[in-house]
Amino acid sequence: MKKTLFPSLVVVMVIISLFLSTVSSGDFIEKKKNSFNMDERFLVDREHNSENIPDKSPVSQSASNDFKDMTNTRIEMIISPKDSQWPVDSHDVQHTGRSPYSTAAAPLVEKWRFPADDWICGSPVIDKNRNIYFSGYSFFAIDSNGALKWKQNGYIDVEGAPAIDENSIIYAGTAYATPNRLYAFYPNGTVKWSYVTGNHIFSSPVVGDDGTIYIGGDELYAIYPNGTRKWAFNPGGFYDATSGSQAISADGTIYFGVSNDTGTGGYLIAVNPNGTEKWREWIHNDHVWSSPAIAVDGTVYIGASLVGIDFYGILYAIGPLSPDAPAAPEINGEVNGKVGQTYEYTFSSLDPTGDTVYYYIEWGDGRIQDWLGPYASGELITVSHSWSDKGDYSIRARAKDTDNNWGSWGELEVTMPFSYNMPFLQFWMKLIEQYPNAFPILRHLLEWESMKL
Repeated sequence: MKKTLFPSLVVVMVIISLFLSTVSSGDFIEKKKNSFNMDERFLVDREHNSENIPDKSPVSQSASNDFKDMTNTRIEMIISPKDSQWPVDSHDVQHTGRSPYSTAAAPLVEKWRFPADDWICGSPVIDKNRNIYFSGYSFFAIDSNGALKWKQNGYIDVEGAPAIDENSIIYAGTAYATPNRLYAFYPNGTVKWSYVTGNHIFSSPVVGDDGTIYIGGDELYAIYPNGTRKWAFNPGGFYDATSGSQAISADGTIYFGVSNDTGTGGYLIAVNPNGTEKWREWIHNDHVWSSPAIAVDGTVYIGASLVGIDFYGILYAIGPLSPDAPAAPEINGEVNGKVGQTYEYTFSSLDPTGDTVYYYIEWGDGRIQDWLGPYASGELITVSHSWSDKGDYSIRARAKDTDNNWGSWGELEVTMPFSYNMPFLQFWMKLIEQYPNAFPILRHLLEWESMKL
């Protein structure tokens, strides 16, 4: 009897010790988790001089017990979300909008609908577990069956799309909060940190390969994954650093559009990974609300709105030119002229494939010639122009062929000095024209004075 009882007692003691070990380790994990959240949620960005303290809005959880939430959170953070089905606006940081998943076999039948508490302006994003994140008045997480997982109550109001990083952290920026912030949420809905920005955030955050989060407000902000600022780029004289989202190329260059508050338009700007400006290109005289998209050949596409006789928009393609594009036009004509006098300028461009060409001409005074043609490749064309104000002007022209291959710019610098015809000078010149042999000395003096003007 003693021999059979002893093994049974040993088994019972082992089971009890394992149970106690599990409970104590669970408590330890919970304490470490809470400690980590406290450390992360009270970061101070000394450069920005603002505390990155999360709002204290409550989180509504659909799960019934805290230990289950904690376990799910740990799993979400360990597994990489590179396989997230739609992690950022337009699918990827290049904004290609291309999904690897086919919808050919999907029937056009409504599966479900989920009511939000305000307008849904931004695109939803989808993680690797098919959970969907989006914003109305609050910020929501729902599963693929349309059931609520959690929501962040309060005036979050995200106008753009959220973004998901490699650690399954969800980022979203507020548009009309006071103050506006970039939020970082854990997958279970708790706030990891928030970063105060200036102005409204209408753009969607994007996450670089190194984990840096980029978001536009009054400036373009680069934020470390721990919530502190890496750098901020001020485009200068613009009220929106970006209304659309940023796009990141494979070399790390960040592209975004800006709008000017002076009515002179704005630019597509390229910024290096260290926050310095690479280049900028003027693209519009009103606003840009679109996000850039980057194609496989490096072409950057962006839309802009222009104001002329009518309101209209233009989609720009900026990138490497086709080798079949026409050459930069050769421009010839008067480079030192008089204001108000009409001058003739010649333009000629060779197309490598022999296609006919069209010419787009900018005179430097705000006036343009919009695609004159077609003309034979290499044909010399003549166009007349006059300037009404004194100044230095740059005549720019480019050619395109019948395949819509645009060539590079040709330029010619001209100077138009001030010209003023005095009334008495006009009288004497007309008199001399009528009597060419009279007043020979006066005639020479007036011609010399006319040449000076």
